[in-house]
Amino acid sequence: MNQPYFAQTFDPLAQAQSLATAFEKTAAVRDKQGGTAKIERDLIRASGLLSLSIPKAYGGQGADWETIFKTIQLIAQVDSSLAHVYGFHHLLIATVQLFAQPEQYESWFRQTAQQQLFWGNALNPLDRRTQVQQLNDDTFIFQGEKSFCSGSIDSDMLLCSGYNQEDKLLIAVVPTQRDGIRFLGDWNNMGQRQTDSGTTHFEQVKILKHELLLN
Repeated sequence: MNQPYFAQTFDPLAQAQSLATAFEKTAAVRDKQGGTAKIERDLIRASGLLSLSIPKAYGGQGADWETIFKTIQLIAQVDSSLAHVYGFHHLLIATVQLFAQPEQYESWFRQTAQQQLFWGNALNPLDRRTQVQQLNDDTFIFQGEKSFCSGSIDSDMLLCSGYNQEDKLLIAVVPTQRDGIRFLGDWNNMGQRQTDSGTTHFEQVKILKHELLLN
């Protein structure tokens, strides 16, 4: 069996507290400024916490949800925006496990653990503006927009959804840099201004069949 990416002495609560101490110094100013907390998100990547919910079999920490929630809470005490996108990252990983089989998500999870990839959200099934057209047996096209896409900007992997002509919800996992994916940067909320919860636009984005969680 492959060894976890991080040593057994890895302390997620200590890592989360260290991040919280750093984030607290600039949280109020950054919330007023809005935009993407790129520097802080990279600190989360470097902390190793993004692999916390990845099973040990795929190189992650395989932590229980009590531990994961505690790390979120520690960050939330000083910066609710970063806690939001960090918590959403783990929720998206759980969503993939709910809707897909291990043989499909194993490679995504191994890559996430090894490279500390950040997952972003463009799922929001209540927003039905993204339509899906099937070109052939293996290729689908996503076209339209999706609102409330928390953590989408500066993510590495994106969980997205759309409806096909039969009104069936299709969920896919794609690299964030896939051609045709564009973020409008239109999030201008009162508070939590660094969650990047704005609109994602899909312009003829190609999705392969093996990237769909619901077939």
